[in-house]
Amino acid sequence: MLHFAPEPGLAMRLARVPTLRYITVDLTQPTMVRVDIINLPFRDNEFDSILCSHVLEHVPRDEQAMRELYRVLKPSGVAVILVPIKGKQTIEDPSITDPILRERY
Repeated sequence: MLHFAPEPGLAMRLARVPTLRYITVDLTQPTMVRVDIINLPFRDNEFDSILCSHVLEHVPRDEQAMRELYRVLKPSGVAVILVPIKGKQTIEDPSITDPILRERY
């Protein structure tokens, strides 16, 4: 399992599963491997499962990130990818850096 931006409680439980090859990854936070989701250092078809929760909404090149996730996932694999959906339209403006304004938009 490849787990992006692992939630501490869940990561702790998954790491204890003896039959699971579990790899945590993130761009900036301490994890097993530091990666950029748009350029993953893994082989094609390497993972049976991917967990990527609330990451893609922070990636400017999210289409490239999804291509990478597809590339490293086995054809019979399962990817759980969660993104927040609120309203009819998503507004992405990287120039808005104030946390309060970002929340508003």
